[in-house]
Amino acid sequence: MKWSKTTAEYEYRDITDLPSEGVRVSQTISFSPLSSVFFSLSGGYGITKFIETDESNKVYKMNSSLQWFPARELNFSIDGFFIEQDGDIIKTREKGITSLLRYSLGILQMSAEYRFGNSIDLVSSEERTNNYFLFKVIKTTS
Repeated sequence: MKWSKTTAEYEYRDITDLPSEGVRVSQTISFSPLSSVFFSLSGGYGITKFIETDESNKVYKMNSSLQWFPARELNFSIDGFFIEQDGDIIKTREKGITSLLRYSLGILQMSAEYRFGNSIDLVSSEERTNNYFLFKVIKTTS
């Protein structure tokens, strides 16, 4: 099974401090080679213009995602992303991955998540690397 989604947005913000207008477009292509496996690729572009200062900010995004459901109560996903901002004030590049394992057992839901991210400020050349671990156990009642 294959499908596609295209999105286009226009936004106008009439904010006292910094009014702006922006346009964003994105495209996502997804397919499911098996009933328990889903894969998607997406890309996007956006530009925001700050009306009073005549400054602008462009954003380029790419994302890929793989989800696997080996059993009804178990699923695994891994996502990769790339985001670049190129503006008059902000110039950054970010990339990373997120992996998530979820398991449900009756009224308990358990998950383990790991995120790795790397961001670079292209103006100052500062680089930041983040590692994030999250473990959850949630009890639900009906």
